[in-house]
Amino acid sequence: MIQGSLRLCNKGTNVVVPLDLQIEILSRLPSKSLVRFMLVSKSWQEIISSKSFIRLRSLIHPLRFLLVLNENCDQTGHLSVSFFSSSSMSLSSTSISTTFLSKITFPLRQAAYPIYYVNGLINIGDIICNPCTGKTISLPKLAASGESIRRRFFGYDPVNNQYKVLWITQNLERHATPQFNRYHVFTLGAKPKKWRLIDCGIPHTDWSNCLCIDGFVYYIASTDTGLMCLMKFDLSSEKFYIFARVYEEMEALLLRAYSSRTLINYHGKVRKTGLQSEVFQ
Repeated sequence: MIQGSLRLCNKGTNVVVPLDLQIEILSRLPSKSLVRFMLVSKSWQEIISSKSFIRLRSLIHPLRFLLVLNENCDQTGHLSVSFFSSSSMSLSSTSISTTFLSKITFPLRQAAYPIYYVNGLINIGDIICNPCTGKTISLPKLAASGESIRRRFFGYDPVNNQYKVLWITQNLERHATPQFNRYHVFTLGAKPKKWRLIDCGIPHTDWSNCLCIDGFVYYIASTDTGLMCLMKFDLSSEKFYIFARVYEEMEALLLRAYSSRTLINYHGKVRKTGLQSEVFQ
């Protein structure tokens, strides 16, 4: 729990500002000011970087982030990412105002992984960052002898107010079947800081990146019985479900190498890009 107080001095009298009022005041400040105020005190730093404050800010100040990538692979082998917030643009306006938030630098190899933005945080490869403050954490190493990394999925569990990463690895042993995957979960802020191996009662192979909606991670997969479907992973219970099956006429398209396998959130429902009709049933 965040503890701390703000004292105002008025003619020798100390007035303590309640914590909830401090949070209310800070939540209404510009993001650029919050970055500076994190240096004021340890208690303010804890407030501004807390999950509950990030969630409150997203409700009060809905932002659209513009990512600018500057590649410096020839000299440093690193990639710089600058984050900007943009105001909502009306139909009658031809321009939008932007504000610089932060800048992070990470190894260029991380750019090969999908970039996920979920509830105020961004996952880029092994790094999870807060674009408002520029603070980053690195995911712990996963000791996976004889296994290859297939995909990492990033999501937010509103029930327990937790961010989680689902890491799927595949067995590379000679006699192993392609469907023999292992599923690991990492919870941000959990102690100890390590991956947990979880059970999956539905053997399957993933075929797309993920989409997180309302505490569930969705992705396209094929089961060991050959069913092409939309898998649903409950971030709260950490259970897997077959949410919907893919229409038969769409299976061949999904399996093609050049086919788009990107899922989008369409008014709270899962859709696949590049298609006019429904993909799932």
